[in-house]
Order: sequence, then structure tokens, then C-alpha cells
Amino acid sequence: MLPPNLLGHSRVFLLLVLVCFAHVRRRLSNTPSFRRSLLSALRERSADEEDAVWADQQREGRVSDAVLSCPGCFTTLCIDCQRHEKYHHQYRAMFVMNCAVEAEEGYDPTAGGQAGSGGGGGGGGGRRPKRARGSARYRRVTCGVCGTEVGALEVDEELYHFYHVFPSNA
Repeated sequence: MLPPNLLGHSRVFLLLVLVCFAHVRRRLSNTPSFRRSLLSALRERSADEEDAVWADQQREGRVSDAVLSCPGCFTTLCIDCQRHEKYHHQYRAMFVMNCAVEAEEGYDPTAGGQAGSGGGGGGGGGRRPKRARGSARYRRVTCGVCGTEVGALEVDEELYHFYHVFPSNA
């Protein structure tokens, strides 16, 4: 926190910077060369084609139900996943990226209102899966960039269950 006497000066400085930036931007945007370079960058088809080739190489020909991103920072978490048959907002995957798995075991993804892969929530009526409770061990999975909880790792099966993600059609 700045002292009150410097706080007023910093506001004036910030205002001057914003005014100068607006002036420079206005002058640049009126030049024909700036407009041409901007339009050519937006119309460059080869860049789009290169991006598409790179994305296909990353997916290695696999077909996915969605590309999963973190809802907090939109970082890509998974490019190869399957959508849950009953709970359409949930996904499972074996290979992930930009995820952090917490070391503590005993995490229950069905507790606390979050719906896991087989428990209550999501309209399931609170029924438990057929497997005996406690036979599956889970660990909390968070986004490796911002730390948002995105799902759980089923330790025995080495299977990730995502229930708090932003899916995009693949």
C-alpha cells in the first residue's frame, strides 16, 4: 500500500500514461501501413493451416469427445478424453497435461457437493457405486497453472475423472 501523499501522485502518473497510450494508439491506427499489416495478419491463411497441423500432431490422430480446459485460466488440461455416459458434464482420461495431483489419499470426490465419476450428484439421487465404499482411492487434481480443483485421480486404475472443467467440442 502506498502512503497517501504518493497515492495521489501515482494516480496522476497512471492517468498521464493512459492519455499518452491513447494518443499513440490513435495516431498509429490512422496510418495506412498499420491497417495493411493488421489486415494481412488477420487474413494469413498459412498461419491457420500451420496451427491446424500442429494441433493434429499433438493429438496423434486420436478422436476425443472434447478438449478440456481449466475454468479458472483456460489452460489446456486434456486433449484425449471420454465423456461420462450418465453425467454429461464429467469426463475421464488417462493422459493429461498441466495438472497437479495432491499427495494426500483418502479424498472423496462425491463429498462436499462435488459429483465424482460414480457417486452422488449430477442427478444420481445420492446412490453409491456398486463397488464397496473405500475400495477406490482418489487424489485431488488441480490445475498446474492456477490451482483450481478440476477433478480426481483414481489411484488404483490410474484414471483421471474431470468434473470441474471447461469442455470444447473436438
